[in-house]
Amino acid sequence: MKSIKILFLVFIISTLLVMVGCNNNQSTASEPAAQKQEETNEENASQEKIDNVRIITDHMGRQVEVPVNPQKIIALNPVMTETIVTLGVTPIAVPEEYKMFHPEYKDLPSTSIQQTPNIEVLHQLKPDLIFAHIRNHGQMVEQLEATGAAVVYFNPGKGNDPLLDVIRYFGHVTNRDVEADDYVQKIDTLSSELKKQVASCPIKSVVVLKYAENIMVAQPATFYGGLVARLGLENIVPSDLPGSSKESYLQYDMETIIQKNPEAMFIVVEGKGTQDNSEILAKYKNDPMWKEVTAVKENNMIIIPGKIGPGKISTEEALKKVAKLICSKQKGN
Repeated sequence: MKSIKILFLVFIISTLLVMVGCNNNQSTASEPAAQKQEETNEENASQEKIDNVRIITDHMGRQVEVPVNPQKIIALNPVMTETIVTLGVTPIAVPEEYKMFHPEYKDLPSTSIQQTPNIEVLHQLKPDLIFAHIRNHGQMVEQLEATGAAVVYFNPGKGNDPLLDVIRYFGHVTNRDVEADDYVQKIDTLSSELKKQVASCPIKSVVVLKYAENIMVAQPATFYGGLVARLGLENIVPSDLPGSSKESYLQYDMETIIQKNPEAMFIVVEGKGTQDNSEILAKYKNDPMWKEVTAVKENNMIIIPGKIGPGKISTEEALKKVAKLICSKQKGN
């Protein structure tokens, strides 16, 4: 009887040991499985992030992770804002300067003026992508990145076509290359047509002046320089002047203008153009030195109103209006 009890006790202990062993094996087996599942989840999340972003090198040389299809986009100056609008993007906010000439966007939030964007507003709007200008916002990298958006810097002096480089680049960044290419083709076709019209006029060389006390000229790598080139005219101002990579207008000397003797002058009147045109022209007509220039002698002085400016009007419309001003001037003469 005693031996039976001992055998029964041994059986019970053996059974318990087997059960504990099985549980341990199951626990040991489940730990690697759980760990493997966690690693798989992390890999999937990492792959999903890779699939949803692209690495873009901006014009400051920064490697930026940009959403594949950004939806909430802001551009911090009027030219860049006009560019994203041309690409078919509705910005979630615009600079104050853009609203002045585009009342259809008056109800959108404002990013403030282009030189000093409102960082607090940017945080509130939570954009996917911010386009910043290397001249105006080059010192604000950390502040802009702190909004959580992908921040891409643009440099208008980088490239060969001041009118279309921006839309090519923004098309690439926003994954809208097709839209950008279509617009470039449209402008190329229009430029060819307008160039033929302007070619019938005797004007071949021009200087683009900012209406100001000092002699300030637009260098080739600017909006107005781009208009001149696409209309087949020669800008007497060279592209390698000191400061040309930092400023749109540069100081120039009267002696060089007299020496190069442009056949026409474009006088850019910034703002909303409240000045009287006759007074503007009289400034040059009555100046003894300006009288030496063919453009003044032949009365080929063309005032470019403020509304025909970068970010205030599309490239397409600007080309048409400037070509019309040139041809109208010739008919008037």
